[in-house]
Amino acid sequence: MSHIKLQVDESYLDAVLNILDSLKEGMIHNIEVVDDNSYLQSKQFQKDKAYMQNALKQIDSAKEKLLSSDEYHLEMSNFRENLKNRYANS
Repeated sequence: MSHIKLQVDESYLDAVLNILDSLKEGMIHNIEVVDDNSYLQSKQFQKDKAYMQNALKQIDSAKEKLLSSDEYHLEMSNFRENLKNRYANS
């Protein structure tokens, strides 16, 4: 007997399981779904979570400004232009 290991995006899991379930009886003997949340248990996740919680707290308290998409693109355009001007003759 052969084994196949698949990594499936969570949003498609039901569709993949339906396809496997629709196969002829006896073709598949065992289906096991393993939720890989090793990242959720990692130290990196805890660091990322703390960072994001702090960032949201800063935004909610109005200590940080959340830019709209247009404001962000304008800021980045100005930033790039300033870099070009500053280092044009380097």
